[in-house]
Amino acid sequence: MPPVVNRPLTTAQVILDQAGLAYRVRYRTSNQPSGIVIGTEPRAGALVPEGAVVVLVVSSPGSSPERPTPTPTPEPTPTS
Repeated sequence: MPPVVNRPLTTAQVILDQAGLAYRVRYRTSNQPSGIVIGTEPRAGALVPEGAVVVLVVSSPGSSPERPTPTPTPEPTPTS
């Protein structure tokens, strides 16, 4: 398995295509920029049997903790 962690998904796909490896993409929430390979199954350096499918784990934007959206308060209008 070639080392593709910390590379953009498109770069990792080219590397795996050139190595003749089939792959599947799985997305996981991460603090890394979206679209970066954050892991592989198997790990880099592992021997991959012919015909095996490797998994690219790719970062997707994390959701920020939910905070209630404040409701705007109407400004008082002066009365004459």
